[in-house]
Amino acid sequence: MIAENKLQLEKFSTELCLHQLLEIQAVEKPNHIAFIFENEEITYQQINAGSNQLAQKLIEFGIKAEIPVCIFMERCLDMVIGILGTLKAGGVCVPLDPEDPEERRSFILKDTQVSVILTQEKLVSKLTGKELQIICIDDTFKYATDQKVNEDVPLSDIKPENLAFIFYTSGSTGKPKGVMLSHRACSSGQLWLQNTFQLTSADKQLLRTSISVTNLVREIFWPIVSGTPAVIARPSGHKDVTYHVELITKHQITVVLVVPVMLQGLLDTPGFENCHSLRYVFCSSDTMSGNLPERFFATGLKAELYNLYGLTEALYAAFWKCNPGETYTATVPIGYPAELNLYILNPQMQPVANGESGELYIGGVGMAQGYFNRPELTAEKFVRDPNSQESNAYLYKTGDLACTRVDGSTELLGRLDYQVKIRGYRVEVGEIEVLLRKHPALQEAVVIGREDTPGNKRLVAYIILKNKQQVPKIGELRDFLGEKLPEYMLPSAFVILETLPLTYNGKIDRRALPVPTHGRPDLTTDLVLPRTQKEHVLAEIWSQVLDIEPIGINDNFFELGGDSILGLLVSAKASRAGLKVSPTQVFLTPTVTEMAAAVSTFAKTSNEQDLTVDPAPLTPFQNSLLVGSRLNSYSEVVLLTMQQSIETSLLEKAFQNLLEYHDALNLHFQYQESNWQQLKADALETISIVEVDLSTPSSLVRENMLATTISNMEASLKPDQGSVLQVTLLEEGNNPPKKLLIVAHRGVLDNPSWQILLEDLQTVYEQLQNGEGIQFPPKTTAFSLWAKQLPEYAQLAAIEQQALYWLSPRQIETVAELPKDSELEPKTDNEYRTDWVSSYLTSTETQALLTELPIAYRTRTDEVLLTALVQNLIESTGSRSVLIDLINDGRTSDLCNQLNLSRTVGCFTTAFPVLLDLEANVEPGEALKSIKEQLRQVPHQGIIYGLLKHFSNNSDIVQHLTALPQASLSFSYLGDVDRAVRESYLFNSIQMMYSTTPSVGNQKYQLEVYGFINAGQLQIDCIYCEDAYKRTTVEQFLNKMMESLRSLIRHCQSPEAGGFTPSDFTDFRWSQTEIDEILAVISSFSGEIG
Repeated sequence: MIAENKLQLEKFSTELCLHQLLEIQAVEKPNHIAFIFENEEITYQQINAGSNQLAQKLIEFGIKAEIPVCIFMERCLDMVIGILGTLKAGGVCVPLDPEDPEERRSFILKDTQVSVILTQEKLVSKLTGKELQIICIDDTFKYATDQKVNEDVPLSDIKPENLAFIFYTSGSTGKPKGVMLSHRACSSGQLWLQNTFQLTSADKQLLRTSISVTNLVREIFWPIVSGTPAVIARPSGHKDVTYHVELITKHQITVVLVVPVMLQGLLDTPGFENCHSLRYVFCSSDTMSGNLPERFFATGLKAELYNLYGLTEALYAAFWKCNPGETYTATVPIGYPAELNLYILNPQMQPVANGESGELYIGGVGMAQGYFNRPELTAEKFVRDPNSQESNAYLYKTGDLACTRVDGSTELLGRLDYQVKIRGYRVEVGEIEVLLRKHPALQEAVVIGREDTPGNKRLVAYIILKNKQQVPKIGELRDFLGEKLPEYMLPSAFVILETLPLTYNGKIDRRALPVPTHGRPDLTTDLVLPRTQKEHVLAEIWSQVLDIEPIGINDNFFELGGDSILGLLVSAKASRAGLKVSPTQVFLTPTVTEMAAAVSTFAKTSNEQDLTVDPAPLTPFQNSLLVGSRLNSYSEVVLLTMQQSIETSLLEKAFQNLLEYHDALNLHFQYQESNWQQLKADALETISIVEVDLSTPSSLVRENMLATTISNMEASLKPDQGSVLQVTLLEEGNNPPKKLLIVAHRGVLDNPSWQILLEDLQTVYEQLQNGEGIQFPPKTTAFSLWAKQLPEYAQLAAIEQQALYWLSPRQIETVAELPKDSELEPKTDNEYRTDWVSSYLTSTETQALLTELPIAYRTRTDEVLLTALVQNLIESTGSRSVLIDLINDGRTSDLCNQLNLSRTVGCFTTAFPVLLDLEANVEPGEALKSIKEQLRQVPHQGIIYGLLKHFSNNSDIVQHLTALPQASLSFSYLGDVDRAVRESYLFNSIQMMYSTTPSVGNQKYQLEVYGFINAGQLQIDCIYCEDAYKRTTVEQFLNKMMESLRSLIRHCQSPEAGGFTPSDFTDFRWSQTEIDEILAVISSFSGEIG
């Protein structure tokens, strides 16, 4: 058999066209059976003769190389002849399934502009169009069998690189897209299959695929290459599992290829366990669930089971052999490369480490040539191979998320297009589906992201029960998932279905999943309607936010589908109704009755933003920006990728409305009476959006053009004249979406202000787009009012007493200097250049940072990041003490408790020094507890340092604070910077950027470290002074910090992690020693503490 296979392969090469594979067998094995259909058989000689005859006719109709010909036929012998005849004439086969909807057929015919259609008499009535030339080939087979025909091979100038097929697949726009496959791409795959699995003339294959699916190529041409007969399933027989079992048994079929859903059906069909003729069973076209191999081998069949991974654009990419006894936790791996090469790359097109997730790219001979009449889409999905020197080397972006396993095989983690963006986190719904399938009451589960209400994107789970009499409660399912998944990955709704909708080729049709009802789900609690006024108000708010009615007062907010972001909406709506509900309160009191009992009404405050022109003093942070520096030296830069096309005129109007509404955007700075003051501008600035074309094939040139654009925008900022905001629309060619570049003076905006501005920008733009009147939410406390109150706070005796924190001998002591590559020398032009480097945690690591560390040690994220930073600094300096300036949001200070600043735009930033101690080589848990406690000893979150230094009437305090050592490093944690774009219809992503324009004045910090969450990943940026540091030095510094951070994460995931500190028990004033002793006593009784 091996010798037979070797002889078979020696006859073929990838330099042959598909029809030439048949012509070789027609000479070598003229009388061997090639295809069987119902009670008819056809030999290689007969099918070659029939296809020759058809090819000659097609040539007479003007068909030649690269001319599309539609094959509109049911599965039968004439279908095979129609395909082979078209290829022999040089035409391109465009298979069209008669079962396809008429709209789809019409689109494909129009898109390809075919002039000739091969069909059957009974299907002619389904075709419309006077310009179509219809050839019915029902009698071709009989003519080739019964009569002598001209068997000469038609002469056509066809080469392996010419197109053979155009297969239409679903498109993200709702319109099908045509995938172009060459003869070489198709034939190379068949040769790989035969070389790998070595079929012989004793085998029989099953041809069961729909005509419009690429598996048809394998089911026609692998039998031809291997010389094995192929049994053709009757039309619509591919949907009937019982018919499959009958066909396999009757014809003793040895090779079948099915989709996973069909294999599940076969395993449920009586008699399949008796299909002992099977040698190979291939699963392809969809994810193979981990329980299928176990079920398959439980039948006792000796056939080999393979997971065959391929796409229309890349037919044979990978394969995995399933072995008896192997178990899979979720899905079966796609395995190892087949005839193509696999690459798992990050967004920067760089390989990821083993175990890390990335997008799967495919390269090699057997790839498609692109999409028919879709050059933009082709350029987007078929990208140049960055690691190849060949000009024609391309990679296909599969859209599959994958990782390399320990054994070197590849595992799919889900689809990037199934990857749902929920509250800024990129959620792989496959992960949720796998866990749901493990629930004992569920047979199948599919999870999708829905946005049935604009702006409210949520996860919905569709489930099929094993037993209709055992229906799990919603709370039970959420608790089951909550043991393994973070809160944001829990579905908001669960929909029970009898069956899952399928596409015509057997895949789950996610688009056909029904919209969840708005009714109250089946909860563990009985429905009790609101009784009091507060309960009625809160229930109505919940109903609006959750889109559910009725709401019971004992219903759990999270079991109803609520989450932390919806909790923010509850807080905002309650505020407008006069109820003070903090987002935290939603978690603490998750039922209406509990919340109504806990909340209070808002105290009356000044909610009108300041409309006067009376000057207000600069805040301490604003003062640090302006004094001794060029007015436009400090800016905030944000780059937004647009979700949709944008109308520039509407965008300008939207920004103009923002300027009118947010008073902080109308501020200008003036130097009056030896002091800087901030006033409201006499006239509004006019926003004029500049459009800049960054189109260039060179990424380096594009980066330089972007840097120049930012510099020009910064130069246009004139904060002393009221110009504090610049907007530019960036074009990067015809294909990529446009980008919006916003540059604002740092003295008028902080990070929370960006979130408010972007939310308002989207709202106003949508109102303008819909022709609606502009409506903003009610204004909150004015920034100028807050700024005016700061000097008053500084005179309070209680505040002055807090200065002792910074005036203690320990704070005044000399601290170690950061090591530098070169000393920072004063410059004659007083200009210093900066640059920045970035580093990232993976999504998995980020989730551990945000969810597991806070539980283990009751820490905040900024405390964890600072611990890693301090660990790095004490190693770099050799000192146990490091001085850092912390940059915080002044809104969080307890001094602001009586002010409603939730929607106020302004520069609320505060900066203050902290001297942090940490012994070298201390255990991770002890390091976390130490830094946590030191930070929590800072009075009033550090805001009073700036107040006392700038506004205190006590000259001794001012003098001492001014004389303190100056930190050369700053740290700021910005939180979730993409909160405003998570559910945005206008923006797709946000990127924080930094100015590289030389700063004029004193170089305040030599290193600035920023941490934030973007798209579900922690990003650490380090801005450095190029006059003091080399880029490589800063990269090493940042890498060590990330290593420390990962070490802290690993520790907190270990069983021994966890502990309390004095700040966890503020009412008792316990020391750390006392806490440890108490916990030891409790542990001796209970055996554990948590």
